[in-house]
Amino acid sequence: MRVFLAINLPDEIKRELAPILTRAREDNDFPGLRWVKPQSVHLTLHFLGELEQDDIERIIKIGEHAAGQFSGSKIQTGDWGGFPDLEFPRVVFIGLGTENSLADIQTEIGRQLERAGFEIDRRPWRTHLTVARNKDSGTRLNLDLPEVPGLAWTVRSFELMQSNLEADGAEYTIIKSFELKHEN
Repeated sequence: MRVFLAINLPDEIKRELAPILTRAREDNDFPGLRWVKPQSVHLTLHFLGELEQDDIERIIKIGEHAAGQFSGSKIQTGDWGGFPDLEFPRVVFIGLGTENSLADIQTEIGRQLERAGFEIDRRPWRTHLTVARNKDSGTRLNLDLPEVPGLAWTVRSFELMQSNLEADGAEYTIIKSFELKHEN
């Protein structure tokens, strides 16, 4: 089973992002540039790849433990960006402004995963919503991207997700949701 840990966006935020992403896709119809479906946009904490069921059970225990250590965190959409840049992007994203606690959650989960023997991505983590992937990153793109309003919400959970690769893009299913502790 192909899995990852992520923060899903509330439905109302996905609804507000949908016309922005539709316009971005329509205005930037480049060969090799594949846009993520608005309902699939999420903030990845850790991609874990193909795992067996007993590994999933271990990750669920890690998620439950980590969720109990952190409370909700405010987050807000920011500007467009790209990895490595927007001129020759492999990935097009919407940046996120956040309290430091999201980075703390990501770091702590990573520590626990490594202690349990899972391999994690060691590159510096940056809060972002991947909205497109470019298979032809050697070609300069003159992207015409609409303004993104500052959409804000509070993160109250993270999820263990299953990814199924389909012809028209990945389909995601929640395996387990981990509620962050509530502030008093």
